[in-house]
Amino acid sequence: MTFVNWSGVTNTQSHGGSNSAYTRQSGSKFTQTVTVPAETPILTYWAGSGTVVQAGNTAMTSVKTGRAEGIWTQYKADFSAYAGKTIQLVINNPAVVSTYFDDLAFEPVMVPDAPTAAVAYSKLGSGTVTWAQPVFTGGSPITGYTVTAWQNGKASDQTEVGAGTLTATLTGVKTGSSYTFTVAANNKTGRSAESAPTALIQVISGAISNPGFEYGAAGWDLTFVNWSGVTNTQSHGGSNSAYTRQSGSKFTQTVTVPAETPILTYWAGSGTVVQAGNTAMTSVKTGRAEGIWTQYKADFSAYAGKTIQLVINNPAVVSTYFDDLAFVAKE
Repeated sequence: MTFVNWSGVTNTQSHGGSNSAYTRQSGSKFTQTVTVPAETPILTYWAGSGTVVQAGNTAMTSVKTGRAEGIWTQYKADFSAYAGKTIQLVINNPAVVSTYFDDLAFEPVMVPDAPTAAVAYSKLGSGTVTWAQPVFTGGSPITGYTVTAWQNGKASDQTEVGAGTLTATLTGVKTGSSYTFTVAANNKTGRSAESAPTALIQVISGAISNPGFEYGAAGWDLTFVNWSGVTNTQSHGGSNSAYTRQSGSKFTQTVTVPAETPILTYWAGSGTVVQAGNTAMTSVKTGRAEGIWTQYKADFSAYAGKTIQLVINNPAVVSTYFDDLAFVAKE
Protein backbone atom coordinates (compact mmCIF):
# COMPACT_ATOMS: atom_id res chain seq x y z
CA MET A 1 0.00 0.00 0.00
CA THR A 2 0.98 3.60 -0.63
CA PHE A 3 -0.04 6.15 2.02
CA VAL A 4 -0.93 3.49 4.59
CA ASN A 5 -2.57 6.11 6.81
CA TRP A 6 -5.07 6.67 4.00
CA SER A 7 -5.44 3.12 2.70
CA GLY A 8 -6.48 -0.11 4.33
CA VAL A 9 -9.00 -2.89 4.78
CA THR A 10 -12.29 -2.44 6.59
CA ASN A 11 -15.21 -4.56 7.71
CA THR A 12 -17.62 -1.62 7.65
CA GLN A 13 -18.26 -2.04 3.91
CA SER A 14 -17.97 -5.19 1.84
CA HIS A 15 -19.34 -6.55 -1.39
CA GLY A 16 -18.72 -10.23 -0.77
CA GLY A 17 -17.44 -11.73 2.46
CA SER A 18 -16.61 -9.57 5.45
CA ASN A 19 -14.03 -7.03 4.23
CA SER A 20 -13.20 -4.60 1.46
CA ALA A 21 -10.30 -2.28 0.70
CA TYR A 22 -10.45 1.49 0.78
CA THR A 23 -8.41 4.54 -0.17
CA ARG A 24 -9.06 8.03 1.15
CA GLN A 25 -6.36 10.18 -0.39
CA SER A 26 -5.26 11.09 -3.90
CA GLY A 27 -2.36 8.81 -4.78
CA SER A 28 -3.34 6.08 -2.31
CA LYS A 29 -2.63 2.74 -3.98
CA PHE A 30 -2.84 -1.00 -3.56
CA THR A 31 -0.21 -2.81 -5.67
CA GLN A 32 0.40 -6.48 -6.40
CA THR A 33 2.66 -8.31 -8.84
CA VAL A 34 0.46 -10.55 -11.01
CA THR A 35 0.78 -12.57 -14.19
CA VAL A 36 -2.21 -11.84 -16.38
CA PRO A 37 -3.74 -15.22 -17.38
CA ALA A 38 -3.65 -15.74 -21.13
CA GLU A 39 -7.11 -17.30 -21.20
CA THR A 40 -8.73 -14.96 -18.68
CA PRO A 41 -7.38 -11.43 -19.26
CA ILE A 42 -10.50 -9.41 -18.35
CA LEU A 43 -10.23 -7.94 -14.86
CA THR A 44 -13.55 -7.45 -13.08
CA TYR A 45 -13.96 -5.72 -9.75
CA TRP A 46 -16.59 -4.09 -7.57
CA ALA A 47 -16.09 -0.49 -6.50
CA GLY A 48 -17.49 2.87 -5.67
CA SER A 49 -16.62 5.86 -7.82
CA GLY A 50 -13.11 7.15 -8.31
CA THR A 51 -11.11 3.93 -8.58
CA VAL A 52 -8.54 3.53 -11.35
CA VAL A 53 -6.89 0.21 -12.22
CA GLN A 54 -3.42 0.30 -13.75
CA ALA A 55 -0.86 -1.96 -15.37
CA GLY A 56 2.19 -0.38 -13.79
CA ASN A 57 1.89 3.32 -14.59
CA THR A 58 -0.60 2.77 -17.41
CA ALA A 59 -4.21 3.53 -16.51
CA MET A 60 -6.61 0.98 -17.98
CA THR A 61 -10.03 1.89 -19.28
CA SER A 62 -12.74 0.54 -16.99
CA VAL A 63 -16.37 0.29 -18.04
CA LYS A 64 -19.42 -0.81 -16.13
CA THR A 65 -20.57 -4.40 -16.61
CA GLY A 66 -24.18 -3.45 -15.96
CA ARG A 67 -24.29 -5.08 -12.53
CA ALA A 68 -24.91 -3.04 -9.39
CA GLU A 69 -25.65 -4.09 -5.81
CA GLY A 70 -26.34 -1.45 -3.18
CA ILE A 71 -23.40 0.99 -3.07
CA TRP A 72 -21.38 -1.34 -5.31
CA THR A 73 -20.96 -1.23 -9.09
CA GLN A 74 -19.07 -3.86 -11.05
CA TYR A 75 -16.47 -2.75 -13.58
CA LYS A 76 -14.38 -4.53 -16.20
CA ALA A 77 -11.02 -3.66 -17.74
CA ASP A 78 -9.31 -5.34 -20.68
CA PHE A 79 -5.80 -6.54 -19.82
CA SER A 80 -5.45 -8.71 -22.96
CA ALA A 81 -2.49 -6.61 -24.11
CA TYR A 82 -0.65 -8.04 -21.08
CA ALA A 83 -1.88 -11.65 -21.41
CA GLY A 84 0.82 -14.01 -20.15
CA LYS A 85 2.94 -11.13 -18.86
CA THR A 86 3.87 -10.24 -15.29
CA ILE A 87 2.84 -6.72 -14.31
CA GLN A 88 2.27 -4.52 -11.33
CA LEU A 89 -1.51 -4.46 -10.85
CA VAL A 90 -2.33 -1.12 -9.23
CA ILE A 91 -5.59 0.02 -7.69
CA ASN A 92 -5.30 3.78 -7.50
CA ASN A 93 -7.34 6.61 -6.04
CA PRO A 94 -6.84 9.66 -8.28
CA ALA A 95 -8.90 12.08 -6.20
CA VAL A 96 -9.32 13.24 -2.60
CA VAL A 97 -12.40 11.09 -2.04
CA SER A 98 -13.03 7.88 -0.17
CA THR A 99 -13.61 4.85 -2.33
CA TYR A 100 -14.00 1.16 -1.67
CA PHE A 101 -13.18 -1.83 -3.88
CA ASP A 102 -13.60 -5.57 -3.53
CA ASP A 103 -13.74 -8.97 -5.25
CA LEU A 104 -11.24 -8.65 -8.08
CA ALA A 105 -11.07 -11.51 -10.60
CA PHE A 106 -9.64 -12.25 -14.02
CA GLU A 107 -12.31 -13.63 -16.35
CA PRO A 108 -12.34 -15.09 -19.88
CA VAL A 109 -12.57 -13.10 -23.08
CA MET A 110 -16.19 -12.05 -23.58
CA VAL A 111 -18.42 -10.46 -26.17
CA PRO A 112 -17.86 -6.74 -26.85
CA ASP A 113 -20.02 -3.97 -25.51
CA ALA A 114 -22.54 -2.56 -27.95
CA PRO A 115 -21.42 0.10 -30.43
CA THR A 116 -22.39 3.66 -29.58
CA ALA A 117 -23.57 6.84 -31.31
CA ALA A 118 -25.56 5.09 -34.04
CA VAL A 119 -27.09 7.58 -36.49
CA ALA A 120 -29.20 6.82 -39.56
CA TYR A 121 -30.16 8.78 -42.67
CA SER A 122 -31.61 7.98 -46.07
CA LYS A 123 -31.32 8.77 -49.76
CA LEU A 124 -31.88 6.95 -53.05
CA GLY A 125 -34.23 4.44 -51.43
CA SER A 126 -31.71 3.10 -48.93
CA GLY A 127 -30.83 3.58 -45.27
CA THR A 128 -27.30 4.41 -44.16
CA VAL A 129 -26.08 3.99 -40.58
CA THR A 130 -22.91 5.27 -38.91
CA TRP A 131 -21.66 4.39 -35.42
CA ALA A 132 -18.68 4.41 -33.06
CA GLN A 133 -16.68 1.35 -32.03
CA PRO A 134 -17.37 0.17 -28.48
CA VAL A 135 -14.81 1.21 -25.88
CA PHE A 136 -14.71 -2.35 -24.50
CA THR A 137 -14.06 -4.98 -27.18
CA GLY A 138 -14.20 -7.97 -24.86
CA GLY A 139 -10.49 -8.73 -24.85
CA SER A 140 -10.54 -9.85 -28.48
CA PRO A 141 -10.43 -7.74 -31.66
CA ILE A 142 -13.69 -6.75 -33.29
CA THR A 143 -14.24 -8.98 -36.34
CA GLY A 144 -17.19 -7.10 -37.82
CA TYR A 145 -20.55 -5.47 -37.24
CA THR A 146 -24.14 -6.55 -37.81
CA VAL A 147 -26.54 -3.76 -38.79
CA THR A 148 -30.29 -4.31 -38.60
CA ALA A 149 -33.27 -2.28 -39.81
CA TRP A 150 -36.35 -2.53 -37.59
CA GLN A 151 -39.97 -1.80 -38.48
CA ASN A 152 -42.74 -2.11 -35.90
CA GLY A 153 -40.45 -4.11 -33.63
CA LYS A 154 -39.46 -6.65 -36.28
CA ALA A 155 -36.15 -7.00 -38.13
CA SER A 156 -36.78 -6.24 -41.80
CA ASP A 157 -33.27 -6.03 -43.28
CA GLN A 158 -29.76 -6.82 -42.11
CA THR A 159 -26.20 -6.55 -43.36
CA GLU A 160 -22.69 -7.41 -42.16
CA VAL A 161 -19.59 -5.23 -42.54
CA GLY A 162 -15.95 -5.73 -41.63
CA ALA A 163 -14.10 -4.66 -38.53
CA GLY A 164 -12.59 -1.52 -40.03
CA THR A 165 -15.93 -0.16 -41.25
CA LEU A 166 -18.13 2.15 -39.19
CA THR A 167 -20.87 2.72 -41.75
CA ALA A 168 -23.27 0.51 -43.67
CA THR A 169 -26.02 0.99 -46.24
CA LEU A 170 -29.11 -1.22 -46.25
CA THR A 171 -30.95 -1.51 -49.55
CA GLY A 172 -33.71 -3.89 -48.49
CA VAL A 173 -35.79 -1.09 -46.97
CA LYS A 174 -38.79 0.46 -48.73
CA THR A 175 -39.14 4.04 -49.88
CA GLY A 176 -41.80 5.84 -47.88
CA SER A 177 -41.55 3.45 -44.92
CA SER A 178 -39.97 4.34 -41.58
CA TYR A 179 -37.33 2.37 -39.68
CA THR A 180 -34.99 2.44 -36.74
CA PHE A 181 -31.56 0.82 -36.97
CA THR A 182 -29.28 -0.92 -34.49
CA VAL A 183 -25.68 -2.12 -34.65
CA ALA A 184 -24.03 -5.06 -32.88
CA ALA A 185 -20.29 -5.74 -32.65
CA ASN A 186 -18.80 -9.20 -33.19
CA ASN A 187 -15.62 -10.83 -31.93
CA LYS A 188 -14.43 -14.44 -31.73
CA THR A 189 -16.59 -15.01 -28.66
CA GLY A 190 -19.86 -13.82 -30.16
CA ARG A 191 -22.08 -10.85 -30.79
CA SER A 192 -22.68 -7.90 -28.48
CA ALA A 193 -26.04 -6.57 -27.43
CA GLU A 194 -27.70 -4.25 -29.93
CA SER A 195 -26.79 -0.57 -29.80
CA ALA A 196 -29.36 1.95 -28.75
CA PRO A 197 -31.68 2.38 -31.75
CA THR A 198 -31.31 5.32 -34.08
CA ALA A 199 -34.04 7.88 -34.45
CA LEU A 200 -36.96 6.72 -36.57
CA ILE A 201 -36.28 7.80 -40.16
CA GLN A 202 -38.32 7.66 -43.33
CA VAL A 203 -36.66 6.16 -46.40
CA ILE A 204 -36.59 8.70 -49.22
CA SER A 205 -35.85 8.42 -52.92
CA GLY A 206 -34.15 11.80 -53.28
CA ALA A 207 -30.42 12.26 -53.90
CA ILE A 208 -29.78 14.30 -50.73
CA SER A 209 -29.76 12.71 -47.30
CA ASN A 210 -31.68 14.53 -44.59
CA PRO A 211 -32.47 17.51 -46.85
CA GLY A 212 -34.69 19.19 -44.26
CA PHE A 213 -32.42 18.51 -41.25
CA GLU A 214 -35.24 16.73 -39.43
CA TYR A 215 -32.65 14.20 -38.19
CA GLY A 216 -30.16 16.77 -36.95
CA ALA A 217 -26.97 16.87 -38.98
CA ALA A 218 -27.11 13.17 -39.93
CA GLY A 219 -25.68 12.65 -43.40
CA TRP A 220 -23.77 15.95 -43.39
CA ASP A 221 -20.18 16.78 -42.45
CA LEU A 222 -19.75 20.07 -40.61
CA THR A 223 -16.81 22.48 -40.65
CA PHE A 224 -16.41 24.71 -37.57
CA VAL A 225 -18.91 22.71 -35.53
CA ASN A 226 -18.97 25.43 -32.86
CA TRP A 227 -20.38 27.78 -35.46
CA SER A 228 -22.56 25.39 -37.45
CA GLY A 229 -25.45 23.19 -36.46
CA VAL A 230 -29.13 22.39 -36.56
CA THR A 231 -31.75 24.35 -34.67
CA ASN A 232 -35.48 24.17 -34.00
CA THR A 233 -35.77 27.92 -33.46
CA GLN A 234 -36.12 28.58 -37.20
CA SER A 235 -37.47 26.23 -39.85
CA HIS A 236 -39.01 26.48 -43.27
CA GLY A 237 -40.67 23.09 -43.37
CA GLY A 238 -40.81 20.57 -40.54
CA SER A 239 -39.20 21.31 -37.20
CA ASN A 240 -35.52 22.06 -37.94
CA SER A 241 -33.19 24.01 -40.14
CA ALA A 242 -29.41 24.32 -40.44
CA TYR A 243 -27.38 27.40 -39.62
CA THR A 244 -23.87 28.77 -39.98
CA ARG A 245 -22.54 31.71 -37.96
CA GLN A 246 -18.93 32.07 -39.08
CA SER A 247 -17.10 32.71 -42.33
CA GLY A 248 -16.01 29.35 -43.69
CA SER A 249 -18.66 27.36 -41.80
CA LYS A 250 -19.80 24.58 -44.10
CA PHE A 251 -22.19 21.67 -44.45
CA THR A 252 -20.88 19.03 -46.88
CA GLN A 253 -22.40 15.86 -48.32
CA THR A 254 -21.38 13.47 -51.10
CA VAL A 255 -24.19 13.35 -53.66
CA THR A 256 -24.75 12.09 -57.17
CA VAL A 257 -26.49 14.83 -59.18
CA PRO A 258 -29.56 13.26 -60.84
CA ALA A 259 -29.34 13.43 -64.61
CA GLU A 260 -33.04 14.21 -65.00
CA THR A 261 -33.31 16.64 -62.08
CA PRO A 262 -30.06 18.66 -61.89
CA ILE A 263 -31.49 21.93 -60.52
CA LEU A 264 -30.84 22.38 -56.81
CA THR A 265 -33.47 24.35 -54.94
CA TYR A 266 -33.18 25.43 -51.32
CA TRP A 267 -34.65 27.90 -48.84
CA ALA A 268 -32.28 30.28 -47.07
CA GLY A 269 -31.59 33.62 -45.54
CA SER A 270 -28.94 35.86 -47.06
CA GLY A 271 -25.30 34.92 -47.36
CA THR A 272 -25.48 31.25 -48.30
CA VAL A 273 -23.34 29.91 -51.15
CA VAL A 274 -23.79 26.44 -52.64
CA GLN A 275 -20.77 24.74 -54.16
CA ALA A 276 -19.81 21.69 -56.19
CA GLY A 277 -16.61 20.88 -54.36
CA ASN A 278 -14.61 24.12 -54.40
CA THR A 279 -16.62 25.62 -57.26
CA ALA A 280 -19.20 28.19 -56.21
CA MET A 281 -22.46 27.80 -58.11
CA THR A 282 -24.60 30.76 -59.15
CA SER A 283 -27.79 30.89 -57.13
CA VAL A 284 -30.80 32.97 -58.18
CA LYS A 285 -34.12 33.56 -56.50
CA THR A 286 -37.05 31.46 -57.69
CA GLY A 287 -39.52 34.22 -56.84
CA ARG A 288 -40.91 32.38 -53.83
CA ALA A 289 -40.63 33.86 -50.33
CA GLU A 290 -42.23 32.84 -47.03
CA GLY A 291 -41.55 34.93 -43.95
CA ILE A 292 -37.79 35.12 -43.37
CA TRP A 293 -37.24 32.47 -46.05
CA THR A 294 -36.40 32.95 -49.73
CA GLN A 295 -36.14 30.10 -52.18
CA TYR A 296 -33.09 29.90 -54.44
CA LYS A 297 -32.05 27.65 -57.31
CA ALA A 298 -28.68 26.68 -58.73
CA ASP A 299 -28.02 24.82 -61.98
CA PHE A 300 -25.90 21.69 -61.43
CA SER A 301 -26.54 20.27 -64.92
CA ALA A 302 -22.79 20.44 -65.69
CA TYR A 303 -22.46 17.70 -63.02
CA ALA A 304 -25.48 15.63 -64.05
CA GLY A 305 -24.83 11.96 -63.32
CA LYS A 306 -21.60 12.77 -61.48
CA THR A 307 -20.76 12.32 -57.81
CA ILE A 308 -19.68 15.56 -56.14
CA GLN A 309 -19.21 17.17 -52.78
CA LEU A 310 -22.28 19.34 -52.27
CA VAL A 311 -21.20 22.22 -50.04
CA ILE A 312 -23.36 24.80 -48.27
CA ASN A 313 -20.96 27.58 -47.36
CA ASN A 314 -21.14 30.76 -45.32
CA PRO A 315 -18.75 33.28 -46.90
CA ALA A 316 -19.28 36.07 -44.35
CA VAL A 317 -19.37 36.62 -40.59
CA VAL A 318 -23.16 36.62 -40.44
CA SER A 319 -25.72 34.12 -39.26
CA THR A 320 -27.68 32.41 -41.99
CA TYR A 321 -30.22 29.61 -42.06
CA PHE A 322 -31.01 27.11 -44.82
CA ASP A 323 -33.49 24.29 -45.22
CA ASP A 324 -35.37 21.94 -47.56
CA LEU A 325 -32.87 21.20 -50.32
CA ALA A 326 -34.06 19.29 -53.38
CA PHE A 327 -32.97 18.49 -56.91
CA VAL A 328 -35.72 19.28 -59.43
CA ALA A 329 -36.09 19.19 -63.21
CA LYS A 330 -35.28 22.13 -65.44
CA GLU A 331 -38.29 24.27 -66.22
